Amino acid sequence: MTVSEAMQLASLSAARVVAGQGGLGNAITGAMVLEATDIENWGREGQLLITSFYALRDLTGEELEGFFAKLSAIGISGIVFKAERLVNSAPQSVAALCGRYGIPLLEIPKEVKYESILMDVLGQILDSNLTLLNHFFEVHHQMMALALRQPTVAEILRYLKNALHADATFLDNGRDRRVGSDPAQSAFVRIVLEELAPDRYQHYQYCQAVLDYDSGFSAAALAVPVPSSDGGSYTLVIHNGPRAFDPIHIMTIENVVSLLQMEILKQNAIDQKLFIQNNNAVHDLLGGRYPSRERVDGVLAELGLDRGTHYQVLLVSVQLSPQEESRRAQVMLAVRRQVKSAWPGLAYFENNDQIIFLHSCAGPARLLRPQEVAPLLEELSQKDTLPPFTYLAALSQSGDRYAIPARNREAMDIYRLFGHHRGESQCLRYEDLGAYKLFLEAETPAQLEGYIDPRVLRLRREAPDLLTTLVVLCENNLSYQKTARRLFLHPKTVQYRAARVQQSYGLDIHDAEDFLQILLAGKILLLLGEHP
Repeated sequence: MTVSEAMQLASLSAARVVAGQGGLGNAITGAMVLEATDIENWGREGQLLITSFYALRDLTGEELEGFFAKLSAIGISGIVFKAERLVNSAPQSVAALCGRYGIPLLEIPKEVKYESILMDVLGQILDSNLTLLNHFFEVHHQMMALALRQPTVAEILRYLKNALHADATFLDNGRDRRVGSDPAQSAFVRIVLEELAPDRYQHYQYCQAVLDYDSGFSAAALAVPVPSSDGGSYTLVIHNGPRAFDPIHIMTIENVVSLLQMEILKQNAIDQKLFIQNNNAVHDLLGGRYPSRERVDGVLAELGLDRGTHYQVLLVSVQLSPQEESRRAQVMLAVRRQVKSAWPGLAYFENNDQIIFLHSCAGPARLLRPQEVAPLLEELSQKDTLPPFTYLAALSQSGDRYAIPARNREAMDIYRLFGHHRGESQCLRYEDLGAYKLFLEAETPAQLEGYIDPRVLRLRREAPDLLTTLVVLCENNLSYQKTARRLFLHPKTVQYRAARVQQSYGLDIHDAEDFLQILLAGKILLLLGEHP
């Protein structure tokens, strides 16, 4: 009920607007007799004050100004004034302040009782609240009946459209997927949100939305972010244009948002179950744990990967700074979604800092290539919504379905060789490893050690910390600054260690042969399980 509507009540029908006409649309939520000026202790937004101004008689001009500033800040809806023996008419100063702050000042005849106004206003509010309560019960009952039928999101939106006479869209922001009651209105390409001030019947955050379309057309809408526990971002968009919703409609929206939360939770439970099943199946395929070719065929069919003739493994590993490590799950989810959006048919296994994708295709032309994978991950690493991270993408060769474990070993070999060095993002193919393949094909640790320069072996035995410094220095193209940052040393310390190694062991990092021997030794030691 607004102040203007309250003037239709019997007790206020003879009221005269003295000042503050601009606030006649203010909503009334209660009524109170003004007996003291400590309004901050008992005043509430939407209250209609009833007074003879007797309580204000001793206020100075400055104090009166401060009092009205408090009324405005609290959100007092209006003032009803009745002339009494001590105050025969509304003071001009009060009328001026009412006009300035947009607080309607209504003057009523002397014969009108305060009790009549309170009963009329509060009775109207109680009737309105009872109507809202009955409507809430009815909508909640309908929602529970709808929930028991396990509706789709489209069915929920159809219910909302019938209740509000407005189309609606449910937007999955992370995947840029949407379901709408009107495809044309759901086809917006950009949404800009501005939060609205909360109302008394709103549990969720409401936003004014501006929707932009490819045609250049823009439309106004109401948007409600739908909270979820899966780290995703979801929004209910109601295409209402400039039309505002009353509390009854808001209660319908509140119930629909709650039901959408339940649907998200249910879908997440299904997705989690499928994730665990598929994760385990891919893990066993990669590890060669299935006892027969028939079982491999069956699992590939379950994963939807049985139609291809060529199989390839893509391993993606990410590294974050220690300060951002708590956001690893967010980055891994983003990587998974980014890769799956580009190649929807991939299955994957996720473990710690790695996601291993299994790709099936009809021929060599459809294999994953670095020039496709790297830009995809690079774009993701530059997003402001994610913490900074570097990545290693390892692509295996292709083979038939029964050689999947071998393809997985190729991707893991790349990770073993280059996974420790995360200064820069890399995307590598197994067939591009060149001479490194010789080390990967070694059958025994002794054979691997035989490839290491004897001077490096001696350094490894006598001063492993100096060997670590040399390997990192060579990996960083002899940059003392980069090496120092990675090893948490001073650049001069790095320079001193390199000079010491040259003097004591005869390894000169500026000599091309020695530089190569140090780099190769670093890779071999990684294959031996050591981290130089």
